Amino acid sequence: KYPGRAQWAVRKAGRIVGMCGTKLEADECMIYGLCILPSERKKGYAAELIGFVAGYAAKHGVKSLCLDVDTSNEAAIGLYRGCGFEKRSETSYYGFTFGKLRKILKKTSIRD
Repeated sequence: KYPGRAQWAVRKAGRIVGMCGTKLEADECMIYGLCILPSERKKGYAAELIGFVAGYAAKHGVKSLCLDVDTSNEAAIGLYRGCGFEKRSETSYYGFTFGKLRKILKKTSIRD
């Protein structure tokens, strides 16, 4: 019903511990709503999910991943930078500042 959009979940022992949505547009994949249960953070699930999305996007000919993050969320920014994202721009929405981050996909990001 919504072309180019998908939802992804990470499961642990049959229980959903994290998820995100994606939208493929031209040569870019937007990641939105990435969240991990507080009790399951710092266990690698977010990086695993981002790696999966990178492989999915690369298989669909996408050249980069993008996402927005609250500039005060240092933990998330550290995670994204650790996954290879770089700051692209900043935008203010209703008193909050969000940074747009981008990761260029390379052939090594493609999963078979």
